[in-house]
Amino acid sequence: MRVGVRAMVAVVLLLVLVAPLLNAQAPYEPVRPEPASESWRWRTFPDLARLGVRVVHSSRTGSMWVGAADGVFRFDGIEAVRMDGTGAPDRPVDHILENLGR
Repeated sequence: MRVGVRAMVAVVLLLVLVAPLLNAQAPYEPVRPEPASESWRWRTFPDLARLGVRVVHSSRTGSMWVGAADGVFRFDGIEAVRMDGTGAPDRPVDHILENLGR
């Protein structure tokens, strides 16, 4: 019976000494960064930079339209194609409106 008591005392003593090491020091707080400040979310397009972009519009069909210093361009992610002969102005474009055709 004496060995059983010593074993119990040893286990209790071990738990008392080890218990503080098993607890977290501080509660976990997830880091929530500001998306606009993360540089990997932003990409520059040299083709658009030289156009003097004033406004960008994404249409319902997924086309990207760019109003620039010298007209309207459709951008497919690779190149900007000027919309000549489509009634688009050859002057600075500050607004792009989409006709929803209701």
